[in-house]
Amino acid sequence: MSLTLQSHCSASSMPYYSDTELGLYPTPILKTKADWPLWIQSIVRRACRTGVWEYIKPNGPNFPPQSPELTDEEFDKLPPDEKLYLEREGPTRDLAWEGIWWLMDDMLFSLPEGCGCRVYLDCMDSPRYWLETIREYFGVSESELSTLRPRT
Repeated sequence: MSLTLQSHCSASSMPYYSDTELGLYPTPILKTKADWPLWIQSIVRRACRTGVWEYIKPNGPNFPPQSPELTDEEFDKLPPDEKLYLEREGPTRDLAWEGIWWLMDDMLFSLPEGCGCRVYLDCMDSPRYWLETIREYFGVSESELSTLRPRT
């Protein structure tokens, strides 16, 4: 089974924007293997819209490099809403890292409370590892994950 999505994977996406602004809907709860197709489509769509697809796609890097601190000149050129965010959250512009944390948070909270898979998910692991772990737990074949790609 090959899943493709209509999506735009832009590294310049702003992960801290609301789901509505990104055109996203709540991720469905993954209770059984039958829920996998809708669940994984939602996860891939979220990863693309928040600019972190490359960190969950097969054979991509596990994590983004740490972002350097912005210079005062770079900060002055930012839109007002981004300046406000950075003033509130800290001096570095780690939007890819934030996108990854949002994605992992979405994965975790889309698993039922008593799901045994949760014990295998560690916040220090990569989102790709989480996806592999969840796939194995629900008995989804590796080929179903390796064919994932966003539709452009």
